[in-house]
Amino acid sequence: MRPTLAFPTPTRITRLRLAFVCGLLLAGQLNLSTLRAETIRVGFYNAPPLMIQAKHQGIYHDLLQKIAQITGDTFKIEYYSTARLQRQFEEGKIDLEPGVNPQWRQASLHPGIYSIPFAALEQVVLFRPGTAFSILGPNSLKGRSVGTIRGYTYPGFTTSLRQGEIERIDVTDEPQLLRLLDSGRINQVFVDRVVQRYWAQQHPRFYRYPTSRTLNRVDVMLRLRPSLTHALPRINQAISLLQSQGVISQLFAHYLR
Repeated sequence: MRPTLAFPTPTRITRLRLAFVCGLLLAGQLNLSTLRAETIRVGFYNAPPLMIQAKHQGIYHDLLQKIAQITGDTFKIEYYSTARLQRQFEEGKIDLEPGVNPQWRQASLHPGIYSIPFAALEQVVLFRPGTAFSILGPNSLKGRSVGTIRGYTYPGFTTSLRQGEIERIDVTDEPQLLRLLDSGRINQVFVDRVVQRYWAQQHPRFYRYPTSRTLNRVDVMLRLRPSLTHALPRINQAISLLQSQGVISQLFAHYLR
């Protein structure tokens, strides 16, 4: 009687890795540098639920973990203020910045290279109750103060902010922006809709805080130093796999139940 051979059932991660390698083969992008796993230094800033410093988790944190499970790379994450994070990238002290659109870094001396988009973010204005008004464009906010994140770019409002037609009240991260609004020190803040939804979920009183229409919708990507050009095919392939399996949508849904 011949012995029965038992083979382990492939795990979800194993199947993803097989699909990953097959995808690179089909794309003609399989070579040693493409598959060589590396330690990649990542800069985060505190912006729940995208990046949650207190818990070392968040949508972007989980996304990088999923990518690492496929590519074998190790992502070493450090938190900074937004402005310092950008300096760290410029100086080559970090290799990757998540959730960035190229138009936000046009003025950078080292714009970097970008992955394929993995999500889109919508910018809105969040108001204190009883202070909302229609925002049609920059003119709607002229002469007003708006809460902002230091180092952030706000497409469509950049010129008015730079010229002082709209006064920036800068803070270092989204939780400080929330406290600024909640304390009544300011009546409106720029915020991503995903952040606004998370705030309301964590603090139900914020369901009473009205939001403007969507002012801007942009694709977000991973921004990498050019020294990681060789790693871009495997990272893009991993993002494509995660998107096709609905994993990235699930990550957002997990934090925005």
